[in-house]
Amino acid sequence: MRGIGRSVIRSRGKCRTTYTRRYRGSVVRLVVATERDRSFAEGLAVRNMEPYYREHGLQWDPDRFRDNWAGATNYILECDGSQAGFVSLVLEEQWAYIRDLQLAPGHQGQGLGTWTLRQVERLSRERGRFRLRLRTFRSNPAIALYERLGFGIMVSGEVVVGMEKVLAGPGDGDTPASCRREPSCEH
Repeated sequence: MRGIGRSVIRSRGKCRTTYTRRYRGSVVRLVVATERDRSFAEGLAVRNMEPYYREHGLQWDPDRFRDNWAGATNYILECDGSQAGFVSLVLEEQWAYIRDLQLAPGHQGQGLGTWTLRQVERLSRERGRFRLRLRTFRSNPAIALYERLGFGIMVSGEVVVGMEKVLAGPGDGDTPASCRREPSCEH
């Protein structure tokens, strides 16, 4: 499955990369989120995570979500111009951490999660992070997807598992040319 391509958009002196793909007749894009996208993301996370929170007797904490959103680089997954999901990525010194990955129920099971994770791998490599980590509830069926894509379980707890994937090294040619010359360029 090959993407339509990648574009670099200049906005207020920063570059903003979007990844685009045609999928089953739809155009799918991963774009940098704005603060206006936070309410969509939080609503989706609450809906998707509610069964796990209920299973483990947990309560949703909107302040924690807001703080995590502010501390991450967030991307909105669009399908034919409509919001279909989001991913939050945190860059640590040695690795990139997927803080959150959520797809709207109507977009699950169609390959969009795989495509989104591949784009996150690309984004991580572009930023010099060659280990990608995440945590998820032990009962989450997405674990099978993560394992199929090369993630291995690093930490196994009673409620959550921590997973990691080692990514291909530098030199794969994925960094946008306009950003290679500008170390402060964000996308």
